[in-house]
Amino acid sequence: MKFLSAVVTFFFAGMFVFTVWGSLMGGPGIWGGVGAAAVIIGSMWFLNHYLNLTWQDGAHSFVDMGLAIFVAGWLSSALIAGDMGLLVESLPTVIFVSIGAALGGACAAMIEKLS
Repeated sequence: MKFLSAVVTFFFAGMFVFTVWGSLMGGPGIWGGVGAAAVIIGSMWFLNHYLNLTWQDGAHSFVDMGLAIFVAGWLSSALIAGDMGLLVESLPTVIFVSIGAALGGACAAMIEKLS
């Protein structure tokens, strides 16, 4: 049941970001972006983690909402355009972003060990 609730709340996180963010950011500029981040990401974090609709091991951390929002954006752009070839074209970017994320995680782990 935890898996199903996690999938549903992650789905809503990705959907909420790509449907609501633009309308909240439209006019107010940078403060609209800050407000959108607070409202969207804050409410999704509250559902996923504070209300514990997802499960995370206390010893490990996982970028669950970031991954869900990435997958939603990556797939929706190809599905809306009707061209699944866009997924293949974007693979080099996805690979380099993944390498950067892994390096960032490794650096964070080394810094944590030092402190």
